[in-house]
Amino acid sequence: MLSKLVKYDLRSLSPVLLIIHIPFLLLIPAARFLGAERLLALQRPDALAIMVLILYFVYASFISLATEIYIAVFVYRNWFSREGYLTMTLPVTPAVQIGSKMLAAFLWYLADCILLVFSLWTLASAPGMDAFFGGQQALVLDCFAFWNPHTLGFYLMLTSVTGVFSGIALVLAVLCAGHCFSSHRVLTSVVLYFCITLVIQLLAGVAAFIFSFRYAPLLDEEAISSRLLVQVFGTPLLVLAAAGTVGGILCLVFSHYVLSRRLNLD
Repeated sequence: MLSKLVKYDLRSLSPVLLIIHIPFLLLIPAARFLGAERLLALQRPDALAIMVLILYFVYASFISLATEIYIAVFVYRNWFSREGYLTMTLPVTPAVQIGSKMLAAFLWYLADCILLVFSLWTLASAPGMDAFFGGQQALVLDCFAFWNPHTLGFYLMLTSVTGVFSGIALVLAVLCAGHCFSSHRVLTSVVLYFCITLVIQLLAGVAAFIFSFRYAPLLDEEAISSRLLVQVFGTPLLVLAAAGTVGGILCLVFSHYVLSRRLNLD
């Protein structure tokens, strides 16, 4: 039954999300050929190229936010609006309902990540880009020379997956939390989301300060091993991934409780 619900959720989400993503697919080659390559060829500021690149970066910032907002709207309508009367009569458990939304949203978030990485690679691979930045690409690569490519990939994948997991779980949790109030449910969910996000950012900042204070004396030494550098930069990422996983699980447990015990569609 889970697979059927996931397919239904993907079919319901895809029409609008495809409309949102199609302009970005058109902007990628435009940013490459009319933006980056045009600037590199002219070697001077050009109004058209700059406008195309600005539009590309603005839409790249917008696309993930638009995906998250529409997924939240879809879940709210599917669970807590009039459509919820039909959804909640299906012969499935709340765990399956939550799992289908998590999987469908995760697939779209994954598509966003792949699309953004591909678009950045398309821009970065433009002929002459390295010369345009004065050889700074080599400097950036030198900064990560102490990372094994497999280790770096592992840390990036781990933090990305746990970040997406906790982000989707948080959206479901605040929607369920807002439903527990008798009025202004949508507004309550939005306020809760921003408040929780602010608290998470503050805690992340405090954690980063603690780690930097702890490892700063070690980084002042003349001989710094690759293992130490991986520990310095990798440990906070592991802590972040663990905290995101635990927080996501707690959000899912709360969502399951609301759908099981506190659901009220009156």
